[in-house]
Amino acid sequence: MRVCPRCGKQTDDTACPDDGATTVPIAAAASTYPAGTVIDERYRIDSVLGIGGFGAVYKATLLAMDQVVAIKVLKSEHIQSEEHIKRFAREARAASKLGHPNTIRISDFGSHSDHALYLAMEYLEGVTLADRLDTATQLSAKAVVHIISQICHSLTEAHEHGIIH
Repeated sequence: MRVCPRCGKQTDDTACPDDGATTVPIAAAASTYPAGTVIDERYRIDSVLGIGGFGAVYKATLLAMDQVVAIKVLKSEHIQSEEHIKRFAREARAASKLGHPNTIRISDFGSHSDHALYLAMEYLEGVTLADRLDTATQLSAKAVVHIISQICHSLTEAHEHGIIH
């Protein structure tokens, strides 16, 4: 059995029959944290936003500020060495320096009690590009140029900081 990281539908298919997203084996998805889990005594997990092969992204609450954030958690089984941990920390610090309006802001990183590493970042409400593409019958050339230019500006800043995405 597999699960869609976008809508949560369970299926045997490698692509979700409802939205076409690539599904993840239940074994990988089963290791997500349940709602209410507190990460690093700071962030309460509210819901799963997406699941991937290396971890999951959650909607969470920064408890001290009662602020909604997104938390990306890298599964502990993917931390193979001290060098992996150092690289994660370096990448988190580098990404936290990015300030372009089209780039999600990274605000914190650390590890949970089970040694899973996490990044805390800005949470944005709205429609994802994937969802927009799924629901739009056709985007105008102007809309496509607008979207692509925003992506390019954000990636340019990342590349200027040595971050390859």
